Amino acid sequence: MGRLLSGVLAILMSCAPAVAQTETVPPLLREIDTDLEVPLPIHACSVPNAVTGLARRLHFLAGVEYLPGACSRLYQPGRSPERLNLRGLSVADALEKLVALDPRYRWLESNGVVVMRPVNAWADATNPLNFKTSSFTLEDTTLGSALNAVVAALDGKPRLDGEMFANRTEQGSRLFSVKTGPTSAGGAIDAIVRAHGDMWWELKDFVVAGQDQRVLWLRTFDGSGLGAPIRSVAR
Repeated sequence: MGRLLSGVLAILMSCAPAVAQTETVPPLLREIDTDLEVPLPIHACSVPNAVTGLARRLHFLAGVEYLPGACSRLYQPGRSPERLNLRGLSVADALEKLVALDPRYRWLESNGVVVMRPVNAWADATNPLNFKTSSFTLEDTTLGSALNAVVAALDGKPRLDGEMFANRTEQGSRLFSVKTGPTSAGGAIDAIVRAHGDMWWELKDFVVAGQDQRVLWLRTFDGSGLGAPIRSVAR
């Protein structure tokens, strides 16, 4: 629990967005201009995986929370070769198609951040993203320090420094400031994404020491990523 997890984001497709489109078209109206295929049949990680792929390709701010269970257990040889290609859809239409395929998820847009979470998670009092805080302020912070602040606020424990893993790219080493009024932990994380300007967050299970452990990740469009385990809280 006490150690920050580092990760190098695997770039599965080109990160370069269509510049004119991203500068002039709101994120939800942008057209998916490349093949982005969702394997069928749908499983628990299909929808959030697709959203992170969209955010990475079209460079829009996002947050995704996965259903419980490590995704590594869901990828099995011999699965159906059928694919759903989202190419040609707008981001909003693609999100609607995804939640129609898996109604366990629901999405909304929060002041420029597209957030996809399990339906039951939005109102779950034990979900760490729903923990309420009176305010959240960070001055000239880094990716690692921002992650540290969120996780320490949830767990009440200090975290080890992980800057060495985040500072390897321009976006990963960027300084930014965050200031909110009363909000939730999820709202604070959205504010971090918004203030940074080139990233998304993920909350998902990984197998750590043989057990599923919930890990919060902050990831940048240019390939930096940093994560730390968090626990459920009852508030």
